[in-house]
Parts: sequence; C-alpha cells; structure tokens
Amino acid sequence: MAHSFTVNFTGDLPALFQRVKDKIIGEGGTFNGDTRNGKFSGETALGKVFLDYEVISANTIRFTITDKPFLVPNSKIETTVSSYLS
Repeated sequence: MAHSFTVNFTGDLPALFQRVKDKIIGEGGTFNGDTRNGKFSGETALGKVFLDYEVISANTIRFTITDKPFLVPNSKIETTVSSYLS
C-alpha cells in the first residue's frame, strides 16, 4: 500500500535537487525526474525502496512510497528522505 508524506524545504530548488540526486545515485540508487516531479529508489539492508515525488508548492514536496520491504517502517524512510532535504 502506498504511503504519502510531505517535506518542507528552503533554498534554491534546482541546487537542492541536484544535491539530492547526487546523494541518492552516490549511494547506489536511481533518480529520474526534474524540479516538478519524478521517481527514485534506494537500497536498504532489507531491499529496495521506491518513491515518487511532486513539488506541490514553492517550499513543499509530496513523496509517495510506492514499494518497500515489509519490515522497513515508513517512518524510517520519511526520516531519511527529510535528512536529504535539510
């Protein structure tokens, strides 16, 4: 089942996305998208996590966890994604 959450951010959106993209790819994940919407994935010790994202305002992004290992809690994914944006 999909799970959505929002994260607020500050700063230059293109620079933020480039930093996040570099981090995700550098950790072995995938990233496809732009400063409006897209998809990315990342590895956990228990398997891959897949997310969609959409910029919904000048400082808010909505993320949707589309697939993840059962034992990886949504809260852990939210915390990790939020840390990429801070």
